[in-house]
Amino acid sequence: MTPQDAETRARDWCDAWNRRDLDAVLDHYAEDVTIRSPLVAQRVGTPDGVLQGKAALRAYFAICMRNPALSFSLVA
Repeated sequence: MTPQDAETRARDWCDAWNRRDLDAVLDHYAEDVTIRSPLVAQRVGTPDGVLQGKAALRAYFAICMRNPALSFSLVA
């Protein structure tokens, strides 16, 4: 992937999130995705903060998208 491709992909992800298009956001992830975040532990209640698989990520992002103030913009 070129730096230009990476930037385009990141902009697409931000745009999809800001439209609250969950399917378009998830198109950026593999089926076997693993996410680690202290926010996952906080919001979902998994003590280790780990999400396994696209279905778990979908459920987590659906919760996050309920916050209308949460938006993303690409800085660099």
